[in-house]
Amino acid sequence: MTNDKELTVYTALDEALENREEVRHLDLSGNKMEIFPPEIRELKNLEILNLDGNAIKELPGWIGELTELRELKMSDSYLPSLPESFGNLAKLEKLNLEWNYLYELPESFGNLKSLKKLIFTAAQFKTLPESFGRLSSLAVLKISDSELLTLPESFGDLENLREATLNNNKLTGLPESIGNLGSLAVLWINGNEITELPETIGNLKSLRELYLDENPLEGLPESITNLVTLESCDVFDDDLTTPSGVDLYSFTSENEKRLNGD
Repeated sequence: MTNDKELTVYTALDEALENREEVRHLDLSGNKMEIFPPEIRELKNLEILNLDGNAIKELPGWIGELTELRELKMSDSYLPSLPESFGNLAKLEKLNLEWNYLYELPESFGNLKSLKKLIFTAAQFKTLPESFGRLSSLAVLKISDSELLTLPESFGDLENLREATLNNNKLTGLPESIGNLGSLAVLWINGNEITELPETIGNLKSLRELYLDENPLEGLPESITNLVTLESCDVFDDDLTTPSGVDLYSFTSENEKRLNGD
């Protein structure tokens, strides 16, 4: 695999078109473009595309032809949706769509089998497509400051997910299937509307950090005491306990001492 640091970074489209067969990294960030440049279609070997800080309102249907693309950055744009052809980006590993206004994701989104890191902020969609669970390589997920209300049951199929940051959305709960996320080590769900956690959360055998601040939690499931790797936890109400009276502060403190050999 090519080292990204070894790739020549082209910052002018004219120059890139003169070397179209060689262009693998194109950075057109901060150019205030309103239209996705149609000339990019000619860059068949493009691997990294940075369009941060523009004002692009639509992606062309032919974007799925950029089959070598590994990383796409389009933060601070005005995208309301993604075309179905987006799912053809089979080699895409990193996708940053911070501060867009996406109202939905296409069902084809689940075809991004190489995707490892995904970032959304300010998204307007209220749920994720059921196909989301097919993102078998996804390791890092961030959906924050968005309108997200629910997660699909297929969320539990993300077998390689290690970090999930879902802060400041409108989540009212977590799916039962979340307990299937055996690789999950970090879960941040601050600032949502969650009143209770599913018992299956106790199945997260790799979980080290759990942050639940600013949620109207009414209690904690007894199964939370099964989280023997949990070292750090934060909840809005320090008095919250499990039905048997276990409080998270004492529980995580004992875990930390044991895991550190104290």
